[in-house]
Amino acid sequence: NITSEERLAFLSKNEDWVLSRFGDLESYILKSLDTEQRAILKLKNPIGVAERSISIYRGLCQTRDLAVQKDYKTLKVVSDNLERFKADMINDFRWRRDHIENALLKMLERGIEYIDKTLVLTNVFHLYLQKDTLKLEFQQKVIGDTTHDIEKHVLGIIDWLLERSIKQWTDVVDYLNLTSKDTLNSPEMVGNI
Repeated sequence: NITSEERLAFLSKNEDWVLSRFGDLESYILKSLDTEQRAILKLKNPIGVAERSISIYRGLCQTRDLAVQKDYKTLKVVSDNLERFKADMINDFRWRRDHIENALLKMLERGIEYIDKTLVLTNVFHLYLQKDTLKLEFQQKVIGDTTHDIEKHVLGIIDWLLERSIKQWTDVVDYLNLTSKDTLNSPEMVGNI
């Protein structure tokens, strides 16, 4: 930074500056006019100030408009990606849900077959006397490993959901990092991250 005295000394040695007599005008304005009068002078000649302001703010608006367009495109890509992810998840979930339904349907079939063979009217007295044996036999033949199979499928679904969600999250974050790399280093960036 240079002082006004150093600036004036430098300019007084510059031949073009001396010939332009701009120094005389500047000296007149600074010495003859007070702050209020200088402000009035500026306001009476606003064309240059307005053009400069318009130029500056037009550039800023264009830069910000480009940033908003880039952000819109980025959001569109992410939104489309999330829609595809959602559709894939729904289709994949149906397939996984079918495994659970199949386990339940097989248990239902075994139950119907067991009841048809075991619960006959001629066998009612025998069933009453051996209800504990009947209960154990039902557990073994009908229910069997169904509970374990369903639990295994449910845990598989949970693991699958977590794995896919984490991968999707990572993909989105990586994409955003990639698209924002230029923006983060840009002097036109508005705000902070």
